[in-house]
Amino acid sequence: MAENLCPTKLESKSKSVQELVRNSEEPPGKYFYEDGVNGVLDSSLPVLDIPVIDTSRLTSPSTSREEVEKLRSALISCGCFMSINHGVTGSFLDQIRSVTTQFFAFPMEEKMKYSREVDTPEARRLCK
Repeated sequence: MAENLCPTKLESKSKSVQELVRNSEEPPGKYFYEDGVNGVLDSSLPVLDIPVIDTSRLTSPSTSREEVEKLRSALISCGCFMSINHGVTGSFLDQIRSVTTQFFAFPMEEKMKYSREVDTPEARRLCK
């Protein structure tokens, strides 16, 4: 049985960055790095190379198997990937960025109107 990775409930126990800025508050000190204060940057940790998936190769019979395996591996090992040759225009991506910026500028109460509870039919359909 596959593990359900969807959250059971969306809760916010701390203020968002937008709320902190609106209230002229500083983020907690642990989020700042100043000359060795609040931790040390560990250069021994590996830098994660984000896998690149050529989306156009997913539809080609001669290359799809190889690219699907790269996609599978990327999702298992990294959890994300960068998609190239996807056919989405730059102007559409600009529109997405604009709408996303507008959405995240909303107060938390407004954003919560778009949240989904796990126990709804819609959420169960999205989490399969």
